[in-house]
Amino acid sequence: MAGQDAAPPTPDPLTLATLYLCNISYAADIVMIPGLVQETPPLDGDGIWRCLWGPVQSSDESNLALVAGYSPQPDGAVEKICVTIRGTDIAVNDIWGILAQVWEDIDGTTQKGVPWKGWNESARIAQGTSDGLDIIMGLTEKNVSLGDFLRSFLGRESNLDVATLVTGHSLGGCLATVVAAWIESIQPVFYRGTIQPITFAAPTAGNSYFADDYSTKFTAAQRFQNTRDIIPRALDNLPSVMDIYSDRGLDAPDLIWILLPGMSLALALEEATYKQPVQGTQELTGQFYDQDKDDWYAQALHQHHPATYLALLTGTPVDYSALPRSITRRRKKTRPAERAFDVLKRLFGFLQKLKKEVLTKLASLLERGTL
Repeated sequence: MAGQDAAPPTPDPLTLATLYLCNISYAADIVMIPGLVQETPPLDGDGIWRCLWGPVQSSDESNLALVAGYSPQPDGAVEKICVTIRGTDIAVNDIWGILAQVWEDIDGTTQKGVPWKGWNESARIAQGTSDGLDIIMGLTEKNVSLGDFLRSFLGRESNLDVATLVTGHSLGGCLATVVAAWIESIQPVFYRGTIQPITFAAPTAGNSYFADDYSTKFTAAQRFQNTRDIIPRALDNLPSVMDIYSDRGLDAPDLIWILLPGMSLALALEEATYKQPVQGTQELTGQFYDQDKDDWYAQALHQHHPATYLALLTGTPVDYSALPRSITRRRKKTRPAERAFDVLKRLFGFLQKLKKEVLTKLASLLERGTL
């Protein structure tokens, strides 16, 4: 990787522990996760992490949640809990699949008001994000839902001061922002602990009113974003994705140039706007992978990977050989007609996935005579 002048922030043990928990949430076999949780780096001395609830995943295996508890001593009381959310089932070696699922799962063209009291009445989150929250709320382990577990655990006299962390990477980070708000709304009356969201590479969950209220309510929130990662730019800054690597001579593929404006148009037609929360934002100065200098998809994939975030947080080099190989098809040399056909074929598939949102909006405008 090419070096950068900006020094990385000094990572605290809590940030590294939450990133580790995000990473193990992607384990192919969730049966392995409780054992991996116990290997989470301790915050101090002889501390240990253990699974207290979960992991539990949805029927389609796309969403997953678990609660890990941290004790400063192996036989001591729990001092912190960490609600870890996974929000994607796309293979981690397919950056286009990740971006497409961000678009489809977030369903950003439709927004709905937040269901919690005390928030601005204009606060909106994406329909898909709301649906994802409903799924997380519906997960159960031995007939105990996540909400029931949290209310019971945090309501005990001995746990009223236990800190609650909420974390996630990528779509899991997007969901973590709304899960944190939901937890705040269901916390026991006498609970005195802090609720702290810590997210990595998270796409945007809601509009500016949601972001502002989130920043006000969660003053200890942390949001880590690699400046070379395309996913946190969705959905509030999609146009910037197209030249994110242009300073290094790596231009976005034709498909990106066609589809991202289409996404932006769909949002504009529905008047759906998004904004990342300001509170706790830490931009990590991304380092360009010279090994991917000719492959935009591989560059984007590797910039989004948890291993890259760990390297940027600690100032240590990434073991490039350990990163997944990109499976997104890339063609260096094609005849113009063949390339055009390939792009049009993908464009047609994308338009089908938009579920006729743009056409429906245009028809509505024509019917009202406003177009």
